[in-house]
Amino acid sequence: METQYLKTLHTVVKTGSFSLAASDLCITQSAVSQRIKFLEERYGLPLVDRSGPIITPTEAGQIVLQKTEQILLLEKELEAELNSLGRKSRLAFCCTPTFGIVYLPKVLNKFFLSNSDDLDFKFVLNPPEQSLKGLVANDFHVAVIEHCNTLEVPDIITHPLPPDELVFISSPTLKLPAKEVTLEELLQQR
Repeated sequence: METQYLKTLHTVVKTGSFSLAASDLCITQSAVSQRIKFLEERYGLPLVDRSGPIITPTEAGQIVLQKTEQILLLEKELEAELNSLGRKSRLAFCCTPTFGIVYLPKVLNKFFLSNSDDLDFKFVLNPPEQSLKGLVANDFHVAVIEHCNTLEVPDIITHPLPPDELVFISSPTLKLPAKEVTLEELLQQR
């Protein structure tokens, strides 16, 4: 069985909500519901109590959660042991679409020229909030985001990138002078 189903159950119980779990896992609420339903059908018992304002585990859910923690720990140990045997290093990278489309192709080209033989690379485009949640959940190793005025993420190391330069390119029909243009001059154009 895929451990993502067990991780989903763990997250639902931790957050107490299908929608919060969906947000934390960067998937839809429907996907969370389907995964929980799959587990309940597989084990033949309800695993969560949906009757209250907060989702809680049933008695069967508690048993599954106890084993889930052990399984997830074993999975981490397995990853570490396989990596020690010379398996390709894994790098999960996430960025916002703007960075991914505008800047990333040049960066990746240089990166892969020197690292492609020994790297298993995962790449995802996400909005800033989902990128940060993915970092916290260890879904990604590195993320690049933009448009964040205040960034409060404890336990995550951040490095600001140089500010972007804004380049204005005008149509020749505007007949603007080839010099710096003021905002007032631009506002006079349609």
